[in-house]
Amino acid sequence: MNRDLARAVLARLRPAREPSTAKDLRQFGVREWQQTLDWLVDSDLALYFLRHLQISNETGIIPPQTLCHLETCFKENQARWERLAEVFERITEARVYHIRTRLLPSHSVNLLPSKSVPASTGDSSHMPSKWAN
Repeated sequence: MNRDLARAVLARLRPAREPSTAKDLRQFGVREWQQTLDWLVDSDLALYFLRHLQISNETGIIPPQTLCHLETCFKENQARWERLAEVFERITEARVYHIRTRLLPSHSVNLLPSKSVPASTGDSSHMPSKWAN
């Protein structure tokens, strides 16, 4: 890790009202960025730093390879969160289905929203096909 570059990145992320002692990020070359990217990603600052550069319209002050790497990290992070959201939705739907079919008596008032889950009959043939496997 290039400590001067790491300090410059941290100084760059300071709130605008604080005086910055940041070195100009343009002075660092591809080699210094490659040495520091792992730290930037591992410290969970990569996406924050990318967003800061985008908002301030300063993505051109870092090497194109570095910008590409940060954008790839962003896309991978987005895909991970989308997959997590899908899994969470499936878990939630399965729990609602279980509550309707196993826990609520068939004569009880339906307290759960009816999205795609059938009313309780205790028969698993009503289970949505995506849970069949």
